[in-house]
Amino acid sequence: LASPFNGGWERFYSEVRSSSGMALPSKDGDDSYIGANGLLDPRLLLAMPATLVQYPLSWLIRAPLGTIAFGLSVFALNYFGDTTMVPADADLAERMEDVYSSLLFSAFETLLFA
Repeated sequence: LASPFNGGWERFYSEVRSSSGMALPSKDGDDSYIGANGLLDPRLLLAMPATLVQYPLSWLIRAPLGTIAFGLSVFALNYFGDTTMVPADADLAERMEDVYSSLLFSAFETLLFA
């Protein structure tokens, strides 16, 4: 690629062209292509609750200190944050509702932008 004279750019183009079919599938006769409506697949929606439990538990099992540190940092940032909408004299249920709404919004942002 550094030297375009000995066929470097041609080899680069042919490699990108040959691998683009695998990396970027198209709908032209390919039944394995998943479109935007694939997110509403009933099997995927039925498996989602198990996945929401499975992956955090796997993180906890594989890296317990990191997972606990992450969870504690989320709770600490929420507890000590000045920008929270929960009043200072709120009970635990109101604070947990704020934590859950923050996590839900973070998950939505991740799905939207990731």
